[in-house]
Amino acid sequence: MWHLRRDDLDTLATGAALLGSGGGGQPYWFRALAAHAFGEREELPVHDIDDLPADALAIATGLVGSLLSFHERSPQGAEFTRAVDRVRREFADVPACVTNYESAGANIFAALVVAAAGALPLVDCDGMGRALSWLDQTTYDVDGVSIAPFVCTDSYGRTVLYEDVRGRTAEEFIRAAAVSMGGWCAFAGYPATLERLRTAGIPGTLRRALALGRTVDDAESRVVVDALIDQHGARRVATGRVADARWRRISDGGIGSVVIRGSGDAAVVRVEARNEFLIVVVDGEIVASTPEIICLMRTRDGRPLQAETVLATGTEVDVVALPAPPRWREPRFHHKVTPAAFGVIGV
Repeated sequence: MWHLRRDDLDTLATGAALLGSGGGGQPYWFRALAAHAFGEREELPVHDIDDLPADALAIATGLVGSLLSFHERSPQGAEFTRAVDRVRREFADVPACVTNYESAGANIFAALVVAAAGALPLVDCDGMGRALSWLDQTTYDVDGVSIAPFVCTDSYGRTVLYEDVRGRTAEEFIRAAAVSMGGWCAFAGYPATLERLRTAGIPGTLRRALALGRTVDDAESRVVVDALIDQHGARRVATGRVADARWRRISDGGIGSVVIRGSGDAAVVRVEARNEFLIVVVDGEIVASTPEIICLMRTRDGRPLQAETVLATGTEVDVVALPAPPRWREPRFHHKVTPAAFGVIGV
């Protein structure tokens, strides 16, 4: 067990933005919810999988839908606790804990909000280890952990419980619920014992995000990338200025590309995105691709950029690739996060 301090929340948000790989939503919005949930406490215990009984039930939570809808209807935080509690009722008196389904981007704070409200202990495990586009795009799903029973709820208390559905069909139901609830909803599901998550989950993503955030916060702006290379095994795959950026909304997020006029020997750098950055092509050669965590970082201050915000031509950026979570590099999991899984053919 370790403790997350109130003073760590901004740092955690920075690391979450890196793991977001250009997607996952702006984590600083949810940071305010987490700070409010902390109340008067200064720290929150975070458990590793082995800290709690193996038969404890873990319930994953997070937000689903468009974060752009926050401008019209902002979350209160209680939605996540309500969703988790409703799933828990399906399992009577079994001891339970809460996890994220996606410990990256805005969702890194979802389970933390539930735990800080005093509902359940927080366990540092999730099913993505980075931001990904769809709820069936998890190590849980690949390993046979059922997403059901799962719940979608909104800030008005409207709640839907789903049973006996999984995979892409479950994803379609959840997206439809998010639309009907105003663009986003709180999700809870993937109930499984901690023993099961030892083989199906990705442990330690909260720790990783906090460590990444500390590296960025502690380094001088012009050497952030060097620090990530030295401390986290990152690669600098390109540097240059944004020459063109195109982004359009689609039914389940956004799709686009960024063209960078590279410095040094590289003439043209192209970064393709579908919600998250997927591939980097330098002079026609693919130099990085998902499941590596591709980040565009503003050179002047070393801060990671959201894909849809990379619009200003002339912005100097570093294109960085962080190592993928080890689970996604295993052959039986890898196919779920290749560029082809996002519809990018021929990579």
